[in-house]
Amino acid sequence: GEIAHATAEPGGLPCLCGKTGCLDTVASLSAISHLATRAGLPGDLEQLEQLAAQGNLGAVELLHRAGSALGLMIAQMVQIMDPQHVLVVRQGGELTGLFGRAMRQAAEGNILPQLAPRPEIITGDVMADSWAFGAASVAADRSLFREF
Repeated sequence: GEIAHATAEPGGLPCLCGKTGCLDTVASLSAISHLATRAGLPGDLEQLEQLAAQGNLGAVELLHRAGSALGLMIAQMVQIMDPQHVLVVRQGGELTGLFGRAMRQAAEGNILPQLAPRPEIITGDVMADSWAFGAASVAADRSLFREF
């Protein structure tokens, strides 16, 4: 699936895919950077997290909005797919600040309370070659372990 282009904000900002309000326009690192720069804030996530920790309301609002949008989308995916684990990774660091907390709160707050056991939401840092390993594992699974 491609959740980056699922609608997170109906009537929101235009997306490169041609739609408006995609999750990518709200919660991607490039969207956060763009929205922060437009608001006169630094476009770097770590700097935004530091400003939010110091009480900068603009940074708090931006990170909370982005994290909440991502968390809501994760909750929707959990409702549809019922996974045991959800892995949210970022190249260049874990999501331990306000953005990550808002994401977790929105996800956990929007999953059916009766859904038991609830999936574990895991965040982590990935290396540049992690994407290649992931692609290779999918290719191997599809070619080596097909049912005949």
